[in-house]
Amino acid sequence: AFAASIEKDAVSIGVTRKQRPPRNKPSCAPAANSVRSIDLDIKALILGMENNDNNSDNNNNNGLLGRMMEHAGKEHIIHHSFSLAAPVTDRQRLSNTKLSFNKYSGVQDWNNAIFLWVNLNTGDSPNEFLEGGRQITWFGGSRMRDDSPVIVKLVKFGKEGRMVTKKDDEGGGDGTSDSGTSDCVSSNIVLWCRRHQPEIKKFTPYVCFGRLGYRSHVIGSNPLSFVW
Repeated sequence: AFAASIEKDAVSIGVTRKQRPPRNKPSCAPAANSVRSIDLDIKALILGMENNDNNSDNNNNNGLLGRMMEHAGKEHIIHHSFSLAAPVTDRQRLSNTKLSFNKYSGVQDWNNAIFLWVNLNTGDSPNEFLEGGRQITWFGGSRMRDDSPVIVKLVKFGKEGRMVTKKDDEGGGDGTSDSGTSDCVSSNIVLWCRRHQPEIKKFTPYVCFGRLGYRSHVIGSNPLSFVW
């Protein structure tokens, strides 16, 4: 009763309790073996490595563009990409170490790159190719919002990718052509697709479809709806 009386008197003379500032969830630095702390040479990953001193310890100079991976699942891609395109210092530092990544998410960010995972031919994943295969839809996870760090990074990287429009001899001076095709030649977003096989109830291994550039997305949608 005494405490209640004190509180009532404090309010009556204009004294208010000090409000606690809202707690912001601290951003944790990635673990030493997390792929989020590792850079990748995306050009080397997709098109193949050049024979130089920096990559002289890697004997496989074949890029992954258009290739179906030998094994199903994301873990094989993560470790294979690391062995092909990570800096020598990281490959030496993390030799024989299991890399940490989120195997349940549809997007995996590295320090300087992002892998986008797309399932095709499933009832709960309405992803599809558009414009004759030049574009693809992608839907974010249920907990992803426009301000989610990985989405912010995804849009940033996608918009930074330099889009080069192909012009034919009759193309206009505005950089467009009758075909309207374009290639994303410097984006650090890599598309990986796998197809569901309903007859055996399994997925094929992933195939590397190369770089992605940002086309559009529906702000505020749930799930977030993108076209790349």
